[in-house]
Amino acid sequence: MVSVKIGLTGGIGSGKSFVANLLKQRGIKVFDCDSMAKKLMTEDAELVRKIREIVGDEAYSFGTDGSLRLNKALLAAFLFKNEENAEIINNVVHPSLARVFESWCEKNDDKVVVMEAAILFESGFDKLVDFTVMVFANKDIRIKRAMKRDGASRKQIVGRMKRQANQAELRKKADFVILNNGNENLLSQIDLIFNNFIK
Repeated sequence: MVSVKIGLTGGIGSGKSFVANLLKQRGIKVFDCDSMAKKLMTEDAELVRKIREIVGDEAYSFGTDGSLRLNKALLAAFLFKNEENAEIINNVVHPSLARVFESWCEKNDDKVVVMEAAILFESGFDKLVDFTVMVFANKDIRIKRAMKRDGASRKQIVGRMKRQANQAELRKKADFVILNNGNENLLSQIDLIFNNFIK
């Protein structure tokens, strides 16, 4: 059973996943909500049934090897059509994700584990952890990073950001903040926070 659960979040281009990888290098186990959600949407039979009911049977197809495949383009189109659609999908995915996370924690005997979630507060997942850490960077830096990473235009990235919660407001909710504008020492900030829990 895990002693301390820490939620790690940050907006697009903040460097959240980079910080998560640094934590993994330090031997801390990280539960990646985004990857697990994608996995559950093809492997959890009940979740697959619900998504088919909401989006339609065309939300899935079968690969040549017989494996179930999610029509990501169709699901993305459904999600981004309006906020109501996104909420409908989240309301069926998030409970499954929460159950898997809690089961994962029960099976671990690590002193500290991390839940990496882009929408930690918006999903209510912050209630599943003991402390929250937000990776924060200035907007212009985040836009440049995301453009470079995704090969997307500034307009596309800004559009995605508008669909995310206000980062300055979320920063106020976090127990700890890691600044990542490019000139801060990430490792020293990580050690300052996580050494409190590992000792």
